[in-house]
Amino acid sequence: MDKLQRLVVDGALEKKAFDILALDLRGRSDITDCFIICSGNTKIHTQAIANSIIERTYGTKFKSTAIEGYSAGNWIVIDLVDLI
Repeated sequence: MDKLQRLVVDGALEKKAFDILALDLRGRSDITDCFIICSGNTKIHTQAIANSIIERTYGTKFKSTAIEGYSAGNWIVIDLVDLI
């Protein structure tokens, strides 16, 4: 697992995300190298998970280019270029 994947998984685990799944898409996708999917119980829980991931990547070379679905909280996508 590379550094970015470790940051994201650690951030999700810190907020007790569950059903964490990492999909290696290198050579299979033109848009990203890795897709990490995890679950939360409520809107506040999913937002806390997203906040933790954003905080862990802040100040690193891994910058999020887009965040979608945050305000609704049912699903949240954080685009970190090499990882979604």
